[in-house]
Amino acid sequence: MKRIIEFLLAIVCAAALVFLGRPKLSAYFYNKGVHSLDNNSYGQAVNYFKNSLKIDSSVVETRCALAKSYLGLGQVNEVLKVYKDVIKAYPEYVPAYKAIGQIYFELERYEDALKAFKEFSPRVQDDPGIKKLIRDITFEYMADCLYRGVDAFLAGDKQKAYDLLDKALVIKSDFAYTYYALAFLYYFDNKDDEAVIKLNKAIEISPQFWPAYKLLGDVYFKKGYFLRAQAEYQTALDLNPNDAVIYNDLGIAFMEKERYLEALEYLIKAAQLAPENSDIKFNLANVYRDNGKIEEAIFTYEE
Repeated sequence: MKRIIEFLLAIVCAAALVFLGRPKLSAYFYNKGVHSLDNNSYGQAVNYFKNSLKIDSSVVETRCALAKSYLGLGQVNEVLKVYKDVIKAYPEYVPAYKAIGQIYFELERYEDALKAFKEFSPRVQDDPGIKKLIRDITFEYMADCLYRGVDAFLAGDKQKAYDLLDKALVIKSDFAYTYYALAFLYYFDNKDDEAVIKLNKAIEISPQFWPAYKLLGDVYFKKGYFLRAQAEYQTALDLNPNDAVIYNDLGIAFMEKERYLEALEYLIKAAQLAPENSDIKFNLANVYRDNGKIEEAIFTYEE
C-alpha cells in the first residue's frame, strides 16, 4: 500500500511539474516550507524545503531556510552541513558565514568559531557584521578562560588557573583585567616581581584602572616599600576617591612609617565611609593607641 501511495504522489508531482513548471513548483514547496517554519512545524518544513531543492537547488534562500528548520529540530550538525554547502556553492555569501559563527558562539564553541573565521575569504572578513561577530566571540572566549581560571584558583588548582589565564592573554592581549587577575595570583603565590610586571602592563593598557594601582600598593607594602606603597595607593584613591579600603591601606602605610597624624586622617575617613567594617575600626584604634590617644583608642576598640 505504501508503495502505491508513493507512486501516486510521484504521478501527482510529475503532473504538477508539467502544469506549473519547475520554478513555480519549487516556489510552491518553498512557500509551504516557510508556512510550516513560521508555525514551528520544523519536521514538515524540512520535507518541503528538501522537495523544493530537489527541483531547484540553486536558490540559496531555500538552503538557508532548510538550515533554520534543522536548527528548530536541534540538529546542529545538519545545520552546519547545510551552511557549509551554501558556502561551497556561494563562497562570498556572508549570511551563511554569520550563521555558522553565531551557532558556534551560542554553543560556546569559541575555538571552532574562530578557526572557521580564519578560513573565510578576505572579502568576507572585511564585512562589518563579521568583524563585530569576531570581536564578540573573541571577547567571550577570553572571558570564559578568565572566569574559569579564577574559579580554578579559588578551588585550589593554581596550575590550571595559570594555564587558563595565560590562554586568555593569548586570545586577547589588550584586556587590562586579565593582567590584573594574573597579578593577583602571583601576589598570593608570593611571586611579587611577576605581579608587578603584570600590573604595570594592565596600567599601560588602561591608565584609569585603579585596582591595578591598589594591588601594586599591596605588593610594595608586603615588600616593606611603604613610600612606594603610599604613592600607588594615592593614585588609586585619586581615581576612586570614595573607597574605604584604599583610605585604610594608606593609613596603615603611614602608620608603618610612624606618621601617626597622617595615618589617623586616612583611617578616620575610612571608618566614616565604612562604619560597619571592624577591621578598619581596629586599625584606627591601634593608631589612636600608638598616638597616645588612649580614650579614643578604648572607645574605638569597644566599637
